[in-house]
Amino acid sequence: MDEAGTQPEPEPETSQSFYFNLAGYDLSGKVLVPIKAKGFSKSTTSWSIPSRIYSKIRESGVKSLEWEFSVVFPDHAEANAFRRKCNSLVENVNWFAGSRDWYYIVKYASVSPNQIDEDIYHVTLDVNLFLEDPLLRSARAQSWSLTSASLPANSCAFDTLLATADSPFDRIRVVGKYYNGSHLKDLSVTLMHGGEEITSALLSNKLLSDEILTLDGNRINTEYVEDFPSSVRITQDAYAMSNVVVSGGKATISPGGYLTYKLSGPNPTLENVLLQATINVISGNPSIRTSVDNSNWENGVLASELSEVSGIYTDFYLSGTDKRGDVYVQFYCPAGASIEIEFLRLSTVREIYLKKDFVIPAGEKEYSVKIEDGTSSSHVANIQISFYQRRYP
Repeated sequence: MDEAGTQPEPEPETSQSFYFNLAGYDLSGKVLVPIKAKGFSKSTTSWSIPSRIYSKIRESGVKSLEWEFSVVFPDHAEANAFRRKCNSLVENVNWFAGSRDWYYIVKYASVSPNQIDEDIYHVTLDVNLFLEDPLLRSARAQSWSLTSASLPANSCAFDTLLATADSPFDRIRVVGKYYNGSHLKDLSVTLMHGGEEITSALLSNKLLSDEILTLDGNRINTEYVEDFPSSVRITQDAYAMSNVVVSGGKATISPGGYLTYKLSGPNPTLENVLLQATINVISGNPSIRTSVDNSNWENGVLASELSEVSGIYTDFYLSGTDKRGDVYVQFYCPAGASIEIEFLRLSTVREIYLKKDFVIPAGEKEYSVKIEDGTSSSHVANIQISFYQRRYP
């Protein structure tokens, strides 16, 4: 007892000797023990037939890994700040569960009040974490980056000497550069082990100037941006154009004119092309059209839609451009119509079919990545590759 003869409030039992961090919030010394983890086991469904002894059982995948624990805070303000941060998350976050060297990727987090002691000495919250990937990921990336690299280019060596699970590449990113009078064409990537080719893939038939291509698993994301600082980029990248003038950071298309961009396959789009743009309708009924052959056109954005958002930065999903290889996007001004384009971004998500995934088995070394194009002349690109080893929990 203290001098006043009252029983002191017992300190919550926390794990003091381990590092815990969720969404960048240091929880070391605040996580109550014990900590529960469940899942990562086979999930089954079963049903039985009346008057029969046997039940039918079917495997239905592996249960996701879940974490359940409580955290204690010395006051309401800190507890509420942590709760607001976690419950407002809209993207994946990292969960360091006892070590600074390895972490989980959390798909969904839920924080709810457990108890508020009457003496206000501490506030306890319950935390539930749901993981899409049950494997731990190394906090230390192996990376390789080059600017204006001549192709073909071979990366540094990657290894999985600390891994206990096969580890896929986190990101392979290539930025196409307009060089020596032409674009990057027939861009491919190859995973090598020593001098042996493990797997390869054709990423794109052509990349526009500074178009960003990112390989993530079996998905390819591309992004092309034009803000019209001069007429140089539009001259290089436009597939076709007529009655187009670039001046003052804008591209003006006069009546009877058009501006066409080609987004190259061969890999098919998974969803409609996303156009993000600021377009001023000057007159008439302009539209944005799409095609797969530069001959037969469909309306992706109607004139009425453009008029409603004239001068406003807007997202347009161009209808009819999903499940396509080559996609042509045309800003079209028929007779009596005219527009100004201040900014545009064209983004695609494509699916790629790999003979074998870009994965390094556990306990291996001397793996590398080769980036090359299919031209006989020298081409250059910016390249960024990141790789994280993985472990079983």
